[in-house]
Amino acid sequence: MMNQHFKQATGFSLILGYLGITTMLAGGITLLPLFTLFFYPEEISQAKYFIIPGILAILIGYILNFYIRGKEKGQLQKNQDMVIVLLTWIIAILVSAFPFVLSGNYSFTQAIFEATSGLSTTGFSIIDIANTPNIFFIHRSILLFFGGIGLVLIMTSVLSDVYGMRLYHAEGHADRLMPNLLKSARMIILIYSAYITMGVILYIIAGMSPFDAINHAISAVSTGGFSTKVESIGYYNDPLIEWITIVLMILGSTNFLIHLMLIQGKFQTVLRHCETKFSLGIFAVLLPLSVILLFQSGYTHAKEAFQDGVFQFVSALSTTGLQTIPTFSTWPASLIFIFVLLMLIGGSTGSTAGGLKQYRVYIVFKEMIWYIQGLFLSHRVIRIHTINRYGKMERIDFVEKNKIFIFILLYLSLFAMGTFIFTLSGASLEHAMFEFSSAIGNVGLSIGVTNSEADPLIHWTAIIGMFVGRLEIYIVFLGLIQFYREGKAKVSKR
Repeated sequence: MMNQHFKQATGFSLILGYLGITTMLAGGITLLPLFTLFFYPEEISQAKYFIIPGILAILIGYILNFYIRGKEKGQLQKNQDMVIVLLTWIIAILVSAFPFVLSGNYSFTQAIFEATSGLSTTGFSIIDIANTPNIFFIHRSILLFFGGIGLVLIMTSVLSDVYGMRLYHAEGHADRLMPNLLKSARMIILIYSAYITMGVILYIIAGMSPFDAINHAISAVSTGGFSTKVESIGYYNDPLIEWITIVLMILGSTNFLIHLMLIQGKFQTVLRHCETKFSLGIFAVLLPLSVILLFQSGYTHAKEAFQDGVFQFVSALSTTGLQTIPTFSTWPASLIFIFVLLMLIGGSTGSTAGGLKQYRVYIVFKEMIWYIQGLFLSHRVIRIHTINRYGKMERIDFVEKNKIFIFILLYLSLFAMGTFIFTLSGASLEHAMFEFSSAIGNVGLSIGVTNSEADPLIHWTAIIGMFVGRLEIYIVFLGLIQFYREGKAKVSKR
């Protein structure tokens, strides 16, 4: 009888209630940089830029949460999880952009660009690094930290399996590390944080200041690319720091389930995994070619060409965006082409990396092989297509293939559109392809198109590319369509 006194939260009310939680989360994230003031008290004048949007977001979120507080939560209907994920990221971007706006140094477009770049772990930046307060550096790194593992994953880590599962999958976390969702989310956060901590320690041992070590460790493991130095990692001119960064970038772009298997000592399983084999194949074929082309482009020492080639190669494929060279504009077109491919491919599924993801590209290559093999077989022979995934042979059916092929087609179509818009603003085709593949792949390597003086059209095109690239196309499209339907249904009821 008591349950009759409780209303059930469904539809738009349920969505608003969940958004209340995420809005409070966004407010809390915006307040976190205030801890920097304990170490840099001279920056106390910057505090108001974070306190105002942080407190306001928490208050708004608290009010929205009344839609589900004390009520029985209904089941999320089809694609409503997409709406929650989509709006969660939009709200987080808006809230985290306000410190930049309130500082008076950046326009609204520039602030949204920087915040989107941070939360999407892209690493494009238009701020004046040489004159930026430390609290803003920490703000950007915090955005990388939460954006790397996913805002919804953080929220899921405090929700139950019943209400968190669909949100967990909707944000792109396809694999559960543990039987229990709550434990899976917390295990991911633990592994992620452990690698960052390890990176900080190694950087300090290598000679970095603690402040720079924290920022660069988060940047490398989140595959974000923000740096506290104008020259990025190249500022240090230290091979040890560069190799530490390479290792951290590879760790960040590797599936968290693979990390758990490595911790458990399942090395053979990891080596048989389809993405591991595909990644090793990319390194074996394209890395030597990249180093040779880089050496021919003007390097006088093979060792230096190898070091720079490996670093930039890993940075592009892992979609991190840290760099050791001042510019890519002097590179030959052949090398630019290879790096465009690397940035489009990206890292592993279930990692912090962006791009198409190696699993999808691997399936396309396998389908080519399967098709050619089928041409030599009798039509009466039925072949079951399987791949090795996490040590198990997994069947790839027509539905899965079709979903992957359509995704890649949509992704490349958006890549073509973004490249075209960049060329309209005066960029060469070569530079436009490099820059927009970096944007949609959440890489952050720049050839100079998306600089602070760029036309707002360039910035907004890059913003859309970074946003869609991070959330992936299906989530954005389905979320927008479902949001329109929910709003239309709500209006019609009135």
